Amino acid sequence: MEVFRWNPLIELNVDHDEKIKEVSFGDGYEQVSPDGLNNIRRVFNNMRFVDYDDGETKEVKDFYLRHGRSKSFKLEINGYSAIVRFNGPLKIQEKGANVQDISTSMKEVFR
Repeated sequence: MEVFRWNPLIELNVDHDEKIKEVSFGDGYEQVSPDGLNNIRRVFNNMRFVDYDDGETKEVKDFYLRHGRSKSFKLEINGYSAIVRFNGPLKIQEKGANVQDISTSMKEVFR
């Protein structure tokens, strides 16, 4: 399994998202329960990488293209370790003078 080790800029947000089962009844009553054993997963949002001619964004982009949104990999950054997959598109902004700003998000998966 490939390992993602590039550290994003300071704007990394980690959300803890709980997966639940929810049933609504006609009288306004709702029944809610956790969905499965691993029902709380982490979502790594706003992972930004900026390239100043060192090739980092190309490496991240190539990694994204190899995995897409369906193939999982190991994330090891900033003290976090998890099995994840990409959770959204890879957004690329050309800043000019060979500078790229790319961003994406990742979602924890369980096997």
